[in-house]
Order: sequence, then C-alpha cells, then structure tokens
Amino acid sequence: MKQYAETDKPMFSIIICLHKICDRFYDDLQKFKKLKYPNYEIIIVPNKGSHVDIQISGVRIIIPKRKNISLGEKRNIGWQTAKGEYCAYIDDDAYPRGDWLSNAYKIFSSNDRVGAVGGPNLTPPEDPYWAKIGGHILESYVTSGAQQVRYVPLKRAVVTELQGVNMIIPKLLLRRLGGYHSMLYSGDDSTICSDIRSHGYKVISDQNVVVYHHRRAFPKQHLQQISSMGKHRGFFVRAYPDTLAPLYFVPLILTFGLIIWSVACYFVPVLRIPLLSTFLFFYGLGYLSSLRAGYINAAIVSLGIILTHMTYGISFLIGMLRKTYISK
Repeated sequence: MKQYAETDKPMFSIIICLHKICDRFYDDLQKFKKLKYPNYEIIIVPNKGSHVDIQISGVRIIIPKRKNISLGEKRNIGWQTAKGEYCAYIDDDAYPRGDWLSNAYKIFSSNDRVGAVGGPNLTPPEDPYWAKIGGHILESYVTSGAQQVRYVPLKRAVVTELQGVNMIIPKLLLRRLGGYHSMLYSGDDSTICSDIRSHGYKVISDQNVVVYHHRRAFPKQHLQQISSMGKHRGFFVRAYPDTLAPLYFVPLILTFGLIIWSVACYFVPVLRIPLLSTFLFFYGLGYLSSLRAGYINAAIVSLGIILTHMTYGISFLIGMLRKTYISK
C-alpha cells in the first residue's frame, strides 16, 4: 500500500475493524491503492485468533489481547495505535473512492470546528442483482427520508450523526473525548457524534467524501440487517435521548397502524377498500421514488420499501424494550 513519509500534508490512519475474513475483503483492500492522497496508513483490527494474511506495505495488523471485544473497543484500539492526525473509519465490507481522503482534508482544513467528516456510502457497481435491489431500497427517499444523505450524494450539510462505515475524526479530538463507548455492542458511531457535538464541534456530511459499501441481498439478508438496525436504534432512543429524532418512530406508527387496521377489517368489512387504497398509495409512492432503478426493478423495490418499514418498525419496538446492548 503506497505511503509517503515526506509530505506537508498530515497523515490519515485508515482503520478497518475486521469482523469477517473473506476473499472479497482482500479484493477490496487492493482498491485502497487508488487513493490519491499522498500520506496514509491502514490499520486492521481483527478478532483475536483470526489469521489475516496481508503482505502489503503501509498496512499494520493490530491483534486485540482478548477475544469477543466490541466494535467500540476495536475502534479505540485503532485510534490509540494510529500514527496519523486523522482517523478514517471504514467497514470491512467497504472501500473508498480515490478522492476520499483528499476531499475530507479540504473540509477539515477549512474550519477548525469540524469534528467529524463523512459522506454517502454508495452501492458498488460490481454488486450482484439482489444486492443492488437492497441498495435501491435504501436510496429511496420513501425509505430513508432525511437519512437519504447516507446513501445518495447530496449537498454538504451539518448532520446529527454519521455512520461508522464512513467517518473521519481528528485523533486529538478522539483523545479529548476519551474515545468510543467501548462496551457498547453497537451504535458507538451515534454516541461519538453526540459527544463531538456536545463539545461544540460540527459533524459534516459531504457528497464528495465517498465510499462504496457492499449491500445485503434482498430479501433475507437485507431484512435481517434492517431488523438489527431497528433494534439498535430502538434501544438508543431510550438509553441516549439526545440521539432521538421523531422520524425514527414513523415506521413503528405505520406498521402497527397497518396491523390494527387489518384486524379491524375482519370485523368491519367496509374498511377493506380504504385499506387496499392506502396500501396502493404507498406502493405507488415507493414505485415512483425508485424509477431510476428501472420500471421492472422499481416494482420489486417498492415492495421491498414496505417490507423494510414493517421490519424496522417491529424491531424498533423490540429494541426499546431491551434492557441493554452492552457486551459482556
């Protein structure tokens, strides 16, 4: 991995918390060579006992001292061993666009009150068909609403939080904050952004700070991922109220409204036509929002949007009822 020690630009430490080792990970790692920024290193933090066979210049592998550590603990290991001034976090199933670090550096250098920079995680063009369907579902405004900025290149904005798949933070700020909430099983990206904002720094999402993130195949893997996201978010809005947004409750309200309405139709048949009309309205809305996927694909995507909201809504309630997401 190309790295230049003699440069005026500060070093970025790219941190990959490795969960699953597969051929695709090694293939994606090769794509980091396309980065145009002249000064960076790559730190890989796998699970203890994992065999990671990487012989690439500029790549360091940091093995944890114990097994079964949380994602937050891995991220802390990353910044604590980083040589760079900026810690660039990216998932093990993602890879950056060539100008990822260059564009992020421009934002940091323009304002010293920027505490975190990220951008959209796009569907890779090489993903298989059903994975791309999952990507189209996430990209729809009907699915993601204001969070569409995570999946579609939109104009730069100050946001509440970034996803850990594409999040760059100055190392000095991480040290000042005490790092990530290491015992959290998931959601540490939400809490670190909350900490950053509470210290008076801005969290920026920019359409030019791009990574490509492999999608889960629809329906099974996609809905499993949505279920996990819903449970985590449900827990977080109760445990960390400052991460609360009214938008998170919309799938829950719609899902249980549909369930109650459907049950009522059994006893009051006259309600069936309004229920069907409402379903067709939302299906049509999803279809129109997904036309860039193609006329035929949009029909599948629209159904996927409805199933995504229902899965998220039910999982969100389950997450709210959970006592903890803290790892042991």
